Amino acid sequence: RFAQFFLCPLFDESCKDREVNAVDSEHEKNLMNDAWRLFQLEKATGNQDHPFSKFGTGNKLTLETRPCKEGIDIREELLKYHSTYYSSNLMGLCVLGRESLDDLTAMVVKLFGEVENKNVPVPEFPEHPFQEEHLRQFYSVVPIKDIRNLYVTFPIPDLQKHYKSNPGHYLGHLIGHEGPGSLLSELKSKGWVNTLVGGQKEGAKGFMFFIINVDLTEEGLLHVEDIIFHMFQYIQKLRTEGPQAWVFDECKDLNNVAFRFKDKERPRGYTSKVAGLVHYYPLEEILAAEYLLEDFRPDLIEMVLDKLRPQHVRVAVVSKSFEGQTDKTEEWYGTEYKQEAISEESLEKWASADLNGKFKLPMKNEFIPTNFEIYPLEKDSPSVPTLIKDTAMSKVWFKQDDKFFLPKACLNFEFFSPFAYVDPLHCNMAYLYLELLKDSLNEYAYAAELAGLNYDLQNTVYGMYVIVKGKKER
Repeated sequence: RFAQFFLCPLFDESCKDREVNAVDSEHEKNLMNDAWRLFQLEKATGNQDHPFSKFGTGNKLTLETRPCKEGIDIREELLKYHSTYYSSNLMGLCVLGRESLDDLTAMVVKLFGEVENKNVPVPEFPEHPFQEEHLRQFYSVVPIKDIRNLYVTFPIPDLQKHYKSNPGHYLGHLIGHEGPGSLLSELKSKGWVNTLVGGQKEGAKGFMFFIINVDLTEEGLLHVEDIIFHMFQYIQKLRTEGPQAWVFDECKDLNNVAFRFKDKERPRGYTSKVAGLVHYYPLEEILAAEYLLEDFRPDLIEMVLDKLRPQHVRVAVVSKSFEGQTDKTEEWYGTEYKQEAISEESLEKWASADLNGKFKLPMKNEFIPTNFEIYPLEKDSPSVPTLIKDTAMSKVWFKQDDKFFLPKACLNFEFFSPFAYVDPLHCNMAYLYLELLKDSLNEYAYAAELAGLNYDLQNTVYGMYVIVKGKKER
């Protein structure tokens, strides 16, 4: 029945109405979601003649009310769209099952083999939606929730074809690093930000974005221009140092370990993801393509770095403090915002960003494992954890892996304290203590997390719970 949808769908009138209502209901749900609101605002402030600027989801107005007023037969338009674009060369299919590959192939060919290949040209958009007139703009945006965020965006070319060198990943690894000497470390030390994310963001075939997003503190909201100045200082540091082969090799090793020992994913999500990847990677590399780093290309890294300059920047600051100070409203979500050109003074200051002595490249990651030896299963190994240490202060249980046979270890520690949950004050103090502890460990623990060694701290009714898991060598 699923295959028939692609071959000869009914497009029943009542089903059409039901689906329009479902899309409208989904849109109504998203109206109060800041992520959706900001995404549509980004589209609305670019080139309005570019397909990127269109309303991303649709609602009853665009899918029914307006077309009906214009005398458009919606069902007929759906049939026309299906006959034009439902072509096998534009589709990706992934089937997962316990059957052999031959059996799965036979099943797919039987069910989907008749889907016509109409050789429809694959849509590409070589022109970027952010042209010269959309750059060097500052947006003050009012959110729904009481959040404070800074979004710094640069238009960059589509880097998809360079997936084996992935210059955007290289730069995102460095700009988004959280260890000592990083951009985040310096901004946190000044009390301006809590978190930072940096890296490439997909647009469509033909264009991408490079983003640096931070979660601002109240103090940071007063130092937005200084924060951006520090960003350009760090970017200047990367230009001065030049592309580093050892950083690329480290990213390559991290990807190799992540792919080799990745956990199984839920079938529905995994097949959906792989079906989408069919459009971007060669079929023989599809399962590993996102992890492949093989070609160190300093020229591509320098090309992307050259795009990260003040004359190409777009800045958006999101805060409730802008209420009553805006003069524009986005059409589909009603987002209130104000748009201003960034002053020449600010652009010149950012362009002249000098080297900051506090910024350093990351140290080599000592947590990347190299020994993947798996110890043989002990004879008569118990099927349940065994008590191997029992003292007045502690008890230790151990169980050797007898199912997955992976070089991974999982350690769980539970600390008991009668004061942890004695009253609301102690409960909240315990929670705050662990949050502060995690924040203080972040610079050291970040390199470990990159290498797949993770930890968590939780306050419980009885005290504190510590979980550490990752490659057993580390």
